[in-house]
Amino acid sequence: MEKDLDERQNKELNIVSHGDSDSQETEQINNNMEAEVEEDQVEMVTKVTRAQRRRNKKHEEDKEREKRILEQEEVNKQGPRILESAAIKEILKSNDLDIFNIPADGNCLYCAVNHQLETTGRETSTVSKLRKMTAEFMRQHKEDFLPFMYNDSKNL
Repeated sequence: MEKDLDERQNKELNIVSHGDSDSQETEQINNNMEAEVEEDQVEMVTKVTRAQRRRNKKHEEDKEREKRILEQEEVNKQGPRILESAAIKEILKSNDLDIFNIPADGNCLYCAVNHQLETTGRETSTVSKLRKMTAEFMRQHKEDFLPFMYNDSKNL
Protein backbone atom coordinates (compact mmCIF):
# COMPACT_ATOMS: atom_id res chain seq x y z
CA MET A 1 0.00 0.00 0.00
CA GLU A 2 2.84 2.39 0.83
CA LYS A 3 4.57 1.60 -2.47
CA ASP A 4 1.37 2.34 -4.40
CA LEU A 5 0.92 5.54 -2.47
CA ASP A 6 4.52 6.62 -3.19
CA GLU A 7 4.09 5.90 -6.93
CA ARG A 8 0.88 7.94 -7.10
CA GLN A 9 2.49 10.79 -5.22
CA ASN A 10 5.49 10.83 -7.58
CA LYS A 11 3.18 10.76 -10.58
CA GLU A 12 1.16 13.69 -9.24
CA LEU A 13 4.32 15.65 -8.44
CA ASN A 14 5.59 15.11 -11.99
CA ILE A 15 2.32 16.37 -13.41
CA VAL A 16 2.38 19.46 -11.22
CA SER A 17 6.11 20.20 -11.74
CA HIS A 18 5.97 19.89 -15.56
CA GLY A 19 3.13 22.29 -15.69
CA ASP A 20 0.71 19.84 -17.22
CA SER A 21 -2.58 21.49 -16.61
CA ASP A 22 -4.60 18.81 -18.23
CA SER A 23 -7.70 19.19 -16.11
CA GLN A 24 -9.14 15.87 -17.20
CA GLU A 25 -6.11 13.93 -15.94
CA THR A 26 -6.02 15.94 -12.71
CA GLU A 27 -9.71 15.30 -12.18
CA GLN A 28 -9.18 11.60 -12.76
CA ILE A 29 -6.34 11.55 -10.21
CA ASN A 30 -8.50 13.38 -7.68
CA ASN A 31 -11.36 10.93 -8.23
CA ASN A 32 -8.97 7.99 -7.83
CA MET A 33 -7.59 9.47 -4.63
CA GLU A 34 -11.07 10.03 -3.21
CA ALA A 35 -12.10 6.48 -4.07
CA GLU A 36 -8.98 5.05 -2.42
CA VAL A 37 -9.50 7.16 0.69
CA GLU A 38 -13.08 5.88 0.91
CA GLU A 39 -11.84 2.30 0.46
CA ASP A 40 -9.27 2.80 3.22
CA GLN A 41 -11.94 4.21 5.51
CA VAL A 42 -14.30 1.31 4.81
CA GLU A 43 -11.45 -1.14 5.35
CA MET A 44 -10.57 0.51 8.66
CA VAL A 45 -14.19 0.36 9.79
CA THR A 46 -14.65 -3.28 8.82
CA LYS A 47 -11.31 -4.40 10.24
CA VAL A 48 -11.95 -5.14 13.90
CA THR A 49 -9.09 -6.07 16.16
CA ARG A 50 -9.18 -9.13 18.35
CA ALA A 51 -9.30 -6.95 21.43
CA GLN A 52 -12.28 -5.07 20.03
CA ARG A 53 -14.02 -8.34 19.20
CA ARG A 54 -13.46 -9.49 22.79
CA ARG A 55 -14.84 -6.21 24.11
CA ASN A 56 -17.85 -6.49 21.80
CA LYS A 57 -18.43 -10.10 22.88
CA LYS A 58 -18.17 -9.17 26.55
CA HIS A 59 -20.58 -6.29 26.02
CA GLU A 60 -23.08 -8.61 24.33
CA GLU A 61 -22.72 -11.17 27.13
CA ASP A 62 -23.32 -8.44 29.72
CA LYS A 63 -26.46 -7.33 27.87
CA GLU A 64 -27.70 -10.93 27.75
CA ARG A 65 -26.95 -11.41 31.47
CA GLU A 66 -28.85 -8.23 32.39
CA LYS A 67 -31.78 -9.44 30.28
CA ARG A 68 -31.81 -12.82 32.07
CA ILE A 69 -31.66 -11.07 35.46
CA LEU A 70 -34.66 -8.91 34.60
CA GLU A 71 -36.58 -11.96 33.37
CA GLN A 72 -35.76 -13.83 36.58
CA GLU A 73 -36.91 -10.88 38.68
CA GLU A 74 -40.26 -10.99 36.87
CA VAL A 75 -40.55 -14.72 37.58
CA ASN A 76 -39.57 -14.21 41.23
CA LYS A 77 -42.38 -11.70 41.78
CA GLN A 78 -44.76 -14.64 42.13
CA GLY A 79 -42.24 -16.98 43.76
CA PRO A 80 -42.82 -18.71 47.12
CA ARG A 81 -40.40 -16.45 48.97
CA ILE A 82 -42.24 -13.28 47.93
CA LEU A 83 -45.62 -14.82 48.69
CA GLU A 84 -44.45 -15.96 52.14
CA SER A 85 -42.95 -12.54 52.87
CA ALA A 86 -46.18 -10.83 51.83
CA ALA A 87 -48.23 -13.14 54.08
CA ILE A 88 -45.93 -12.47 57.05
CA LYS A 89 -46.10 -8.71 56.47
CA GLU A 90 -49.89 -8.88 56.33
CA ILE A 91 -50.06 -10.76 59.67
CA LEU A 92 -47.61 -8.31 61.26
CA LYS A 93 -49.57 -5.34 59.91
CA SER A 94 -52.81 -6.63 61.41
CA ASN A 95 -51.03 -6.76 64.80
CA ASP A 96 -49.46 -3.29 64.36
CA LEU A 97 -45.98 -4.81 64.02
CA ASP A 98 -43.28 -4.27 61.42
CA ILE A 99 -40.11 -5.92 60.09
CA PHE A 100 -36.78 -4.18 60.64
CA ASN A 101 -33.76 -5.25 58.65
CA ILE A 102 -30.64 -5.86 60.72
CA PRO A 103 -27.36 -6.31 58.80
CA ALA A 104 -25.92 -9.81 59.08
CA ASP A 105 -22.47 -9.02 60.44
CA GLY A 106 -21.88 -11.56 63.21
CA ASN A 107 -23.43 -9.26 65.79
CA CYS A 108 -26.93 -9.33 64.28
CA LEU A 109 -28.56 -11.15 67.21
CA TYR A 110 -27.27 -8.59 69.69
CA CYS A 111 -28.07 -5.68 67.34
CA ALA A 112 -31.65 -7.00 67.04
CA VAL A 113 -31.97 -7.25 70.84
CA ASN A 114 -30.56 -3.74 71.17
CA HIS A 115 -33.03 -2.48 68.57
CA GLN A 116 -35.93 -3.97 70.50
CA LEU A 117 -34.66 -2.42 73.73
CA GLU A 118 -34.53 0.92 71.98
CA THR A 119 -38.02 0.65 70.43
CA THR A 120 -39.62 -0.37 73.70
CA GLY A 121 -37.98 2.55 75.52
CA ARG A 122 -35.63 0.47 77.67
CA GLU A 123 -31.96 1.08 78.36
CA THR A 124 -29.74 0.03 75.44
CA SER A 125 -26.29 -1.51 75.67
CA THR A 126 -23.22 -2.12 73.56
CA VAL A 127 -22.85 -5.38 71.67
CA SER A 128 -19.94 -6.52 73.85
CA LYS A 129 -21.92 -5.81 77.03
CA LEU A 130 -24.92 -7.75 75.69
CA ARG A 131 -22.61 -10.68 74.81
CA LYS A 132 -21.19 -10.72 78.36
CA MET A 133 -24.67 -10.53 79.89
CA THR A 134 -25.83 -13.44 77.71
CA ALA A 135 -22.82 -15.58 78.62
CA GLU A 136 -23.28 -14.87 82.33
CA PHE A 137 -26.99 -15.75 82.14
CA MET A 138 -26.18 -19.03 80.38
CA ARG A 139 -23.58 -19.90 83.03
CA GLN A 140 -26.08 -19.22 85.82
CA HIS A 141 -28.71 -21.44 84.14
CA LYS A 142 -26.48 -24.27 82.87
CA GLU A 143 -29.08 -26.97 83.26
CA ASP A 144 -31.47 -25.10 80.92
CA PHE A 145 -28.87 -24.77 78.15
CA LEU A 146 -26.89 -27.99 78.59
CA PRO A 147 -29.15 -30.06 76.24
CA PHE A 148 -28.29 -27.59 73.46
CA MET A 149 -24.52 -27.73 74.02
CA TYR A 150 -22.23 -30.20 72.31
CA ASN A 151 -18.71 -31.12 73.32
CA ASP A 152 -16.95 -33.85 71.40
CA SER A 153 -14.30 -34.63 74.06
CA LYS A 154 -13.33 -37.89 72.30
CA ASN A 155 -11.45 -35.96 69.61
CA LEU A 156 -9.45 -33.86 72.10
